[in-house]
Amino acid sequence: MLEKHSECRLEMNCGKRQLVELEKVIRSVHPFEEPAWEAYPLADIPSSTTGSGRVRVLSEAVELRALIDRVKAMLNLKTVRLAVSPKHSLQSAVKRVAMCAGSGGSVVKSARADVYLTGEMSHHEVLDALAKGTSVILCEHTNTERGYLPVFKTMLEEKLQGKIDVHIATTDADPLTVV
Repeated sequence: MLEKHSECRLEMNCGKRQLVELEKVIRSVHPFEEPAWEAYPLADIPSSTTGSGRVRVLSEAVELRALIDRVKAMLNLKTVRLAVSPKHSLQSAVKRVAMCAGSGGSVVKSARADVYLTGEMSHHEVLDALAKGTSVILCEHTNTERGYLPVFKTMLEEKLQGKIDVHIATTDADPLTVV
């Protein structure tokens, strides 16, 4: 004998950890032996207010020279390229830093900052920054990305759940040299 039942669709957001409990609740109240239900993972919605770059306000202002020294030490660099804003000198106190690894000129250019810190910028992007009163520290493209590789490796390993071995190349080097 064929039976007819009305049904309704209920949608909700639920964290992964709550799925087991949710299934128990559905089974306890659903009139059928085998309830029909589905779970779909939700994707993060990209935000127009976040992206590749970051702006950080230091807890205390530091001299531009000290910031340069910190950057060189953190990235293990002997030299960086520097464009000092007409508003600044090496002794000027800076507090607000816009950063982007790699080629960050187009990313940081809209940020309000004392200093732009990135790998590379075009000549005209540097001139625009200086005209806005922002100094520029350029560390070369690849140098600003290398420090993130161990973090990225860990993220990949977690996402891949050990199905693929992830290695950081040891032979990769900056293709540019100073002569």
